[in-house]
Amino acid sequence: MPWWSWVVIWGILVLALLAVLAASGWMLFRKAMTAAEALGQLVDQADRLDVARSELDPEHFVPAAIRPHSEVSAEYEVIAEARTARRQARHEKRLARGRELVSPEATAAAARGTL
Repeated sequence: MPWWSWVVIWGILVLALLAVLAASGWMLFRKAMTAAEALGQLVDQADRLDVARSELDPEHFVPAAIRPHSEVSAEYEVIAEARTARRQARHEKRLARGRELVSPEATAAAARGTL
């Protein structure tokens, strides 16, 4: 093989390498521009959310650890009473359904297959 064939082969390899690097660089540039555009949209959305949050002006949250104990315990009692009432209502509903299922009419209907 003559010496100039090696120069041609290496020249082609270097040009191929440069083409691959250029294509990869172009793809990375496009992805970076898309990411920058998405970041701009995200910042705009965050600004709108911040404005909406400031317009709502919710109550300032104070952790239970630094609130007065009487206030926290009163709040807990209200929640506990509501939970107890829900449990009692579910219990009563289950008992009523059980009474309905074991009533003589329900037993007779089940025996006839019409339940």
